[in-house]
Amino acid sequence: MEKVEEVEEVEEVRRSVGAAYVFVVSAFGRTSNGSIKELFAEVYVRGWLSTAVSFIVAFAIVAALQAQDRRTAVTPVAGGTGTAQMYSQLMHVRFTSPVVAPAGPPGGESEVRARLLNPVLGRGATQQTVLIPADVDVNIQVRLGAGNAARTNATLYLRIMSANVDPAEGRRRFASGEVRHEYVGWPKADEVLIPQNATLSFPLYGIAPDSSTAAGDANYPSHPILQQSALRAALIDQPIDVTNAGSNKLFRAQLTEDMEYTGGPSAPMPAGAIKLPKGTEVWVRSYEPDPEAQLGHGANMSIDFVVINGKRVNIRTVPERRPFTPGAMAISPDGKGRVPEALWPTNQPRRFVLSEQQEVSDNGSTLWTYPENPNKAEEYRLAPGSPPPVVPQGTPPSPPQPGRPNTTSADEARKRAEALRACQLRAITEHPRGGLEQAQALAACSQAK
Repeated sequence: MEKVEEVEEVEEVRRSVGAAYVFVVSAFGRTSNGSIKELFAEVYVRGWLSTAVSFIVAFAIVAALQAQDRRTAVTPVAGGTGTAQMYSQLMHVRFTSPVVAPAGPPGGESEVRARLLNPVLGRGATQQTVLIPADVDVNIQVRLGAGNAARTNATLYLRIMSANVDPAEGRRRFASGEVRHEYVGWPKADEVLIPQNATLSFPLYGIAPDSSTAAGDANYPSHPILQQSALRAALIDQPIDVTNAGSNKLFRAQLTEDMEYTGGPSAPMPAGAIKLPKGTEVWVRSYEPDPEAQLGHGANMSIDFVVINGKRVNIRTVPERRPFTPGAMAISPDGKGRVPEALWPTNQPRRFVLSEQQEVSDNGSTLWTYPENPNKAEEYRLAPGSPPPVVPQGTPPSPPQPGRPNTTSADEARKRAEALRACQLRAITEHPRGGLEQAQALAACSQAK
């Protein structure tokens, strides 16, 4: 119906312009007795007028087509006629078969089907309407690609590409937002990445959802904390300072304001997504990725857990990196002494952003697990004692490396770092006034083997 109206509009413009053309040409008409000069003038005017008419017709066609593209989130209504504006919402699916790592070194792409648990809703001309009904199959693209420049880690990408609404219609194109998960190393070919019967929520973006859409979404078995959600948290009990910044320990904190979804004004937060309120308990991890780095010491701080209904839920945020100098001292808050220099004092809010979505079931279990100490968003370092990452099959072998002197293992490096921190803390405690004696004691810690 819309395309018929569009053609009729263009034809009406063309007829109007044609009538104007005939009128102007008749006004410039000449008889056979006209002069040669007048004849050339007529040909010139008609040529320019013809060019102008062509531009007017082309502009009218383009304007009509562009008017069709400016409508926001307009989607055909399932099982009927007309269109509707799609709400920002979630597509809850249950995998009817396991998701396995695509074959083909390295990475690859495959497709898996899942069952849609909820209807996809939109706003019609007069009321809420169903765009995609519940209990139909959807087709999910599964892609495994390199997660870092060195290709030592992998990233899993998942996206709904179409829905099987009606066998007579075939696949209805209906792309969702993308869900991703990053791995340390590479999954082996045909390794199970998501088990059968697991549930996952895919975000859809459209107009702001109404209250009934959000209320109806509460009935499904799992909901996501979305990627790009921002958490502003402050430490409660203990600051992170130069004595514990590299300890790989957890520090209790809480949100100082409601979780912020940073998708932007053109992508409202989908109905049903988890929004953590102000006061939510979270846990911050602080660790030193490489205690023997030649460029100096640096601590990574990230929110690794949030507490939902009394249970710790692991999440992944982009870490904040802070350089520090072991043994560095600062004036105490009361101005009467010296204390270890703080990297993150208590009651000082810091902002962290989720680097990937985490699906949380009603019983508090999560879909993804994470390494204990990720180095940075695109590259992860294995926890001490973990096996080395799996190199993707098919990668050409590296050229032989020249012989290097023996280096300490990860476990030995961790023990040395702990001993160094203990020695520095002891030196600070034994020489609270600082000065030359404390400096000598700290230097002795650094020189100890």
